[in-house]
Amino acid sequence: MKKILFLMAIAAVLQCFDAAKSHAQVLLGLPYEKIHTLNRKPVPFQYVREADVMWSKIIWRRIELSEKANQHLYYPTQPQDGRMSLIDVLLEGIHTQGLTAYNPDLTDEFSSIITEKEVHQRMGANTKQQEVETLDGEGSEVKIIDEPYHSEQVKAYMLKELWFFDKQRSVLEVRIIGICPLRLFAKEGEEDDAEGVPQQKKAFWI
Repeated sequence: MKKILFLMAIAAVLQCFDAAKSHAQVLLGLPYEKIHTLNRKPVPFQYVREADVMWSKIIWRRIELSEKANQHLYYPTQPQDGRMSLIDVLLEGIHTQGLTAYNPDLTDEFSSIITEKEVHQRMGANTKQQEVETLDGEGSEVKIIDEPYHSEQVKAYMLKELWFFDKQRSVLEVRIIGICPLRLFAKEGEEDDAEGVPQQKKAFWI
């Protein structure tokens, strides 16, 4: 009898614990507990000796975000609920994680570093003068307006990859050497519609 009461008490405690856990998840608006994503860490590359590389080749790849399989890299266009598009992850990495951005116009060897401000300018950030009416309504004044960068214009990526065969482990591996966001936007004075041909610009290399 005591054994049965003991088991019932344990079951009651576990049920209360599950209920409290479920209630906390409901408050967060999630049907599950976000553990794996928050604690996820990058897996380091396997060490490779130069003498073990039997063959290697640079491969260039273009990823179109308009394709259905790649749309999860484009949305959401603005960060929300802890989710960010790939371009926003890269920009956040430049701002807070010390990622280094390189000028894509000079070379693909990543020799010319650009600042975060230059990155934003290459992403469409700008300042312009605009004439606005004064508060008393009796005149006008010129104000400097800061226009933010346009992360939603990044609709494709260029990848620079290194493919190589490691004879020590007998594996063919690929490693991404660089990622370059491509902005697609309307030309100056034109509408960005289905009939027009958008202008393409390399934003930066990471």
